[in-house]
Amino acid sequence: NNRQKSRLLKTEKERSKLLAKYMDFYKKAGGLEKALRKILENDGVQANKIFKKIYQFIYNSEDGITWDVFYPVINEYYDGFFDRLKQQYPQLAEQEFKICCLECAGYKNQEMADFLGFSLNPIQTKKVSLRKKLGLPPKGNINVFLTGILNKMDRLMED
Repeated sequence: NNRQKSRLLKTEKERSKLLAKYMDFYKKAGGLEKALRKILENDGVQANKIFKKIYQFIYNSEDGITWDVFYPVINEYYDGFFDRLKQQYPQLAEQEFKICCLECAGYKNQEMADFLGFSLNPIQTKKVSLRKKLGLPPKGNINVFLTGILNKMDRLMED
């Protein structure tokens, strides 16, 4: 029994490390895309061909990340975060769900902008709207709020 528990714990730690690397890979891919776009901005046609190849390689899609793949990764790594968020706050817009997931994953505003293909200002504007919908003060920390809400849900499910 102790051996089985030890193996299970070791497997869980390895799974966590693998998922952390996966999340870090997504962050780096967003930064790489931004840097390459800047280098290739004068040759739009060639840049589009290059990005289609990169997207195909990284995301298995010519259009970039597919959120139907990313959401399950968030769920797996953060113990059902996306499903619970969607259940608790169904009124959020799709972009707001994406921002919440990226916030939970520790992305900074600029990383979110890179990942979503926005500049920094739209991310900040969307976060203002998100805070209102969540009932947070104007400078409220979205990540702390979401973590607290989801931890409460965990405790309720255990009871």
